[in-house]
Amino acid sequence: DWDYWNVAYTGQDNTIKKSTDGGSTFNVLYTFGTTTSDDIYWIEQSRVNKNIMYAQQVVNNRSILWRTVDRGATWQQINLPQSKRELVFSLSGTNANELWVAYPGGSNGIKIFKSVNSGMSWTNLTSSVLNGLSIKAIAHQFGTDGGVYAATYHGPVFYRNASMPDWTVVGTDLPAASYPLRTVPFYRNNKLRLAT
Repeated sequence: DWDYWNVAYTGQDNTIKKSTDGGSTFNVLYTFGTTTSDDIYWIEQSRVNKNIMYAQQVVNNRSILWRTVDRGATWQQINLPQSKRELVFSLSGTNANELWVAYPGGSNGIKIFKSVNSGMSWTNLTSSVLNGLSIKAIAHQFGTDGGVYAATYHGPVFYRNASMPDWTVVGTDLPAASYPLRTVPFYRNNKLRLAT
C-alpha cells in the first residue's frame, strides 16, 4: 500500500488477501466468485488516489479487470477492449482514471489501448510499427505527457507519449532473446528496468 509501509496485498486463487503486519500474515480482503481456479494474476494501486486499485482475474480462459474505489471493500468489473486470456496493464501516475492495457496475443492493429475514464471507453494506440510483435510488459513513466513504455517478446522496447504520433524504439544493448516480465522506471538514475 502506497500509504502504509506495513500493508501489502496479494492474490491467491480467486481472492485478494491483505496483510497489515508487513507480510507476516494475510487475511482475505475480497473473494471474486466461487471458483477457486479463477486466479487473480495482477494487482495495482493508483498513486494518485490510493483508494483506487485494479485487479486482473482469469475466468473461463479470459482476463477480467476489476476496479475498486474503496481500497478493496467492493469491486466493479470494467469493460475491456478485447476478450483474451493474456493482458498487461499500467496505471497513470497523474490521473486516477487513466490506464493502458496491452494484449501479448493481440492481432496487428489491436495490441495496445488507453482509457482516460476508468475503462468506460478505450482509444486504440496500436500502429503498424508494432506489427508481428507481442507486448509482454507495459509501464507508465510519471512526469511525462502520458508517456508509456511497451516491452516486446524477443524484440525492442517502445516508447510513446501523448504528443508523439507513433511508437519509437528506445534503449540499446538489449539481449537478442528476452521474455519481459515487468518494466519499471528507475527515476533516481533516469533508467528503465526490464525484468526478463
